[in-house]
Amino acid sequence: MITVSCSVETGQPAPEYRSSGLLFRQGDDLAWADPSHWVGANAVATRPQEPGNWWLSATITLDRDLRSDDDPALRVRVPGAIEVFWDGQRIGADGEIGSDRESERPGRHGVWMALDPRLTSSGAHVVVVRVSSHRLLRMHGPINLQVVNRAVYERSLLRRTSFFLFCAGLLLCSAVVIELLHRSIGARADTRWFATLTALVGVLLVLEYARFVYPYPYHWHFLRLIAISALTLAVGVLLPVFVALHLRTASSRFVAVGALAMLLVFVALIPLFPDPDAHSLYILRLSVGVTVLLALLGALRARKGAGWILTAAAANLPPIALTGQRYADHWFFVGFLAMVGVLFMRVIARLRKRARESELALLRTERLRNELLRKTIQPHFLMNSLAVAISQIEDAPARGVALLRDLASELELFLAIGDRESVELREELELCTRHVATMSHLLDRTLSLDLHVSAAAAGSELPPGVLLTLIENAITHGDYSAASHITVRASYEDSGLVIEVANPSAPRETVSDGTGLRFVRSQLERQPYGQWAVSYRFVVDHWLVRLQRAPHNRREEPSFGVGS
Repeated sequence: MITVSCSVETGQPAPEYRSSGLLFRQGDDLAWADPSHWVGANAVATRPQEPGNWWLSATITLDRDLRSDDDPALRVRVPGAIEVFWDGQRIGADGEIGSDRESERPGRHGVWMALDPRLTSSGAHVVVVRVSSHRLLRMHGPINLQVVNRAVYERSLLRRTSFFLFCAGLLLCSAVVIELLHRSIGARADTRWFATLTALVGVLLVLEYARFVYPYPYHWHFLRLIAISALTLAVGVLLPVFVALHLRTASSRFVAVGALAMLLVFVALIPLFPDPDAHSLYILRLSVGVTVLLALLGALRARKGAGWILTAAAANLPPIALTGQRYADHWFFVGFLAMVGVLFMRVIARLRKRARESELALLRTERLRNELLRKTIQPHFLMNSLAVAISQIEDAPARGVALLRDLASELELFLAIGDRESVELREELELCTRHVATMSHLLDRTLSLDLHVSAAAAGSELPPGVLLTLIENAITHGDYSAASHITVRASYEDSGLVIEVANPSAPRETVSDGTGLRFVRSQLERQPYGQWAVSYRFVVDHWLVRLQRAPHNRREEPSFGVGS
């Protein structure tokens, strides 16, 4: 369909006149520039279906004579290199007509042709366009002719384009900020989904409105529509996914299955919507409908913020029902910006809460770490160690020197890894081994670590000092009248990484977290990889502490047998 319109009243909307004389001809003959050659059986009303050389003719009727202060111009959108004739007189061209792909120089998607006021008297005028479209992947693209007041039209277009491109930049910046906050604070996974969704809509806005700023070559138009369809498909799936995860209206597994089902439905119905615009509209309608239902479910379950999300999503329903294709081109972005505003405030509030929790956790961890240092490497400990060393050097020099060497080795390794965010389990075990050796000298008792650690587990990461704290607790509270070893087991099970520390101990009537276990829990809560669980219990005559971490990715799963 060709739309022809005339708009010359300053600041007024353009009245539209639909052409009743739209005709096409396949081939290339310069004689067809004369309007008289379009009377006859050779001209048809069917648009050519194959790329190549072709002509089109349309009749534009002006309701009055146009003057120079009307700044009249013909805006042409035809997919191809073009040459334009007004009542048989050539008024301009864009690109270079060619007989094949190599000889053609592509035209742009949307150009202006200035109109001499002497050519724009009231009445009917015949516009003839010569076209070559050898670079099209398929015969698709708008055909649009408009006679407008160019200055007024461009100002109106600039206002609308600037607003949406500004919004696109705002969305892209918001996506970057949210992603950086997510990385630094470690918020819930739905925050990253929101950042991705916001970035996709920002790119979608750029693709939709940058064409008014940059008139791209005509053969890019179909590729642009494909990109818009793909982005719309992604947005259509991610919008309800984010709302479901944010409001926790369904489990993660159910959300994943639902997202896959939506994707398959969208793809399966593509043949019913050969026009990309119609397919995009269908996707957005269904996506917004599902989002409204999820927000309503969240509101019924009294989820925090569900009412605001429901209001913002439901505000899209009237434009969907009343505006048709204009919803996909304009109203969706307006409605989505409202939803983004609401969701952005919700996400920022959650990130601020997470930041406060992280700051408090960090302060608590530092306090517990200082307590642990005072407990493990306190002046009393050092004084006892040096006193024992001096005594042993006097009586048994070899034992005294061994104690000093073990103590220096332990302190050296502790200082090397104590300030790191995470260490490998094998490094932590080496520190524990040195500490046990030092304590054996101080307690004058043979203590040892009985290690059963798989190769896969030895390379796992955990916060420094966690295992050392458990070993220190085992030495302090253990009962070594019958046994002198502490057992450490670490391996991967179906439930993930499991670390167990067992030491002989007498049963207790009451058990609770002391400084050591509080430090362990605090450190593990700050670990960015996976979720840890800490438990402890008596097993026959042993005190058993169990650390368990669910796998955070499949690469962490062991692919070989467990060995000692």
